[in-house]
Amino acid sequence: MFEEESNYYEQWATYYIAEAHLLGYSFCAIVEAEADMQFWEKIFIYQNLSPHFIYFSKNPAGNEVAGVAQCLKFKVYACPRFVICIDSDYRYLMGEEGISSDKFIFQTYTYSIENHYCHHTRFNSVCKTLCSIDNEMFDFHRFSEQYSQSLFSLFLWHIYSIKHQLTCLTKSSFLQIINESHEGIPNCDVEHNAQMIIDKLDKSCRDQIHILETKYPGIDLSTIESDLSVLGIMEQNTLLYVRGHNVFSLMQKIGAEVINVILNKKKSKLKPAGIEQLYKQRESFSGKLKDWDVSNKYPEISRILDDIVNTMQ
Repeated sequence: MFEEESNYYEQWATYYIAEAHLLGYSFCAIVEAEADMQFWEKIFIYQNLSPHFIYFSKNPAGNEVAGVAQCLKFKVYACPRFVICIDSDYRYLMGEEGISSDKFIFQTYTYSIENHYCHHTRFNSVCKTLCSIDNEMFDFHRFSEQYSQSLFSLFLWHIYSIKHQLTCLTKSSFLQIINESHEGIPNCDVEHNAQMIIDKLDKSCRDQIHILETKYPGIDLSTIESDLSVLGIMEQNTLLYVRGHNVFSLMQKIGAEVINVILNKKKSKLKPAGIEQLYKQRESFSGKLKDWDVSNKYPEISRILDDIVNTMQ
């Protein structure tokens, strides 16, 4: 459609703005993927705004491309009628230049949308929705804080390693520790608030930190910790700032086990017909986690809302 590569994305941005206008929208928003539309749509609706969403665009070769890199091809053309909505990944932590609501680029502040899905304030209501019983057997808030606290010191090393390009703590090796923390734990030990997961994570982190301190003696992480604190990252909320896909995998697995325990207790009081109906109506925990809304306010979500108010209204 457009041929000159030098202003290729500018022409597409102009096209999308015109398309949105023709469709009756005051502005358009490009997101990383179709699945992200649900989150951003609810954010905008909460502020009485409704953009025309774009979840893929074409590169100069004519191929349909999605993802954050493609979104940021439009960075210099973002404006009140064409906004960009992305996962922060580590851009927020690293202070990447040009990623700002002042530039009409909105970000999650957490690593990704999935971290918002897994905020501890959501789990009790998800459990109640799925089984019509209050969750009184698992403290998701306490688990999230304990897990974050166990991970925090290694997370500091992780961020330091990225900034200084150390090779002994890669992103994949850091995430592997998270992935392995719940592997092989029977029923995720939910009857004891997943203490076995916390203990396993704590040991893995201490072992890895010992290796790092031996290889890099004298490294001071206090500046990293101070810089992160200014951004709102602390021991209690580390889980919001690590890769959301891994966090979602962990929390949906725990949540599913919690639901199993609650339902098993409930069905012991039911007749066969009631048990059949109980499981017939059952939805997946992971699916319900993604059925997110803006009802729970916490700093990261409030900041997104403030960005939109200050920029768009």
